[in-house]
Amino acid sequence: SGLKKLPAPLSAGGAGQAACSKRTVMAAEGAAGQPGAEELAARLQPRWASLCKELGVEPDRQQRWWQTIVTRHSEPQRSYHTLAHLDELFFHLDAAEGLVGDKAAVSLAIFFHDIIYDPRAGSPSNETRSAEIFDAFGQEALPAGEPLGLAKGKLIAKVRRWIVQTATHKTSDDDDEDCKLFMDFDMAILGSDPDRYARYAQQIRREYIHVPEAIYCRARAVFLRSTVEACTADGEAAHIFATTAFRQSHEQQARENMGLEAAQLSGRLRSC
Repeated sequence: SGLKKLPAPLSAGGAGQAACSKRTVMAAEGAAGQPGAEELAARLQPRWASLCKELGVEPDRQQRWWQTIVTRHSEPQRSYHTLAHLDELFFHLDAAEGLVGDKAAVSLAIFFHDIIYDPRAGSPSNETRSAEIFDAFGQEALPAGEPLGLAKGKLIAKVRRWIVQTATHKTSDDDDEDCKLFMDFDMAILGSDPDRYARYAQQIRREYIHVPEAIYCRARAVFLRSTVEACTADGEAAHIFATTAFRQSHEQQARENMGLEAAQLSGRLRSC
């Protein structure tokens, strides 16, 4: 979502791949010591089961939708947007638990926000379709409650809105703290330690392997620099993160990471 992707016009890319693109991406394949899909599924499944029990989802629907979540996040076009991404977001949710008001809503948003991910389609198509899948889950699996449908409808509308919002990660004063925290959880990779950020950058490149190297390097470098250098209407540097907590813990590292990647992309562009 958002800053983790190329601008939408480049998502379709070209049919061919430059030789330097293949060398760059294939050299980066794999990351030793990272948990596999089965381990991640085993780690996440109890969260899903607990969440569904809290929300009153029947066991058969809980299991069927869990299989949908695992299957979708194991698709071959994914390298970053996998179960590992969900696991990282839940790490941030756990760390910020005292700040989150509606943990169930944020958990639902985490599980469903990238359930549709097609790098060739780009934003906002992926986010809109993910919100539609969540809506289908909510209508089918969440009990009506009392008064009939009121709480269910509010929960579905809130989570659906947040999922769509990850197309830009832009928040306003009208957004509540849970929304802002969820956006920051999804953006937190930008402010991760340099080794994790480098692996993330490689994973994103693999997801966009259909885009020729020169086009990818030029577009993503511009994208990263424009984000780091963005200003508010008052001429001040625009924040990358929405909450004070993440501005303090992740903002500076995110700027350093993104600036370094942009410089590296410019160097790769010169060699193509």
